[in-house]
Amino acid sequence: AAAFLNDAYMNNVCRIAAGELGKRLGKARADWRFDEHKLSWVGKSALWQLVYENPFVASLNLAGNSMGPGQEGGGEALTDGHGLARLFSTCPKLHTANLGFNRLGGFDKKNTTLWTKALSGNASLTSLDLQSNALGPEGVRAVCSSLLTCLVIKTLNLSRNQPGRN
Repeated sequence: AAAFLNDAYMNNVCRIAAGELGKRLGKARADWRFDEHKLSWVGKSALWQLVYENPFVASLNLAGNSMGPGQEGGGEALTDGHGLARLFSTCPKLHTANLGFNRLGGFDKKNTTLWTKALSGNASLTSLDLQSNALGPEGVRAVCSSLLTCLVIKTLNLSRNQPGRN
């Protein structure tokens, strides 16, 4: 799956057929793992197209995929901030998201607000791993504030994010 998404030519296929292709892939396999086979910025851009309004994706593991600022290819490619917002706001069956060991703390305030606001409206997420993302005090505060309305969350990992004291 990672090789398919990382292929620049397949990125266009994912963009054109995003909704239908994403639904068919999600129906075939609800748990998507990219922790062993990593996604490039091309692959992540394709992934963000496939998760948009996907009613079947239940679990997504993107641990160690260099998610954060500076990986975007420009043009019509979605940034990781926009992709996470799509994931959290339009995947009604998503219950597990492993985003550990990335660079989410490097996002500017606009992108952080974008994905944490989407997280606050999520009604299905029960497990969220954000460990080792260098979120810092502002990022940890934004995540915690968004989780005030995410009432079904049972497991949260915010370790090694330098929350500071405030």
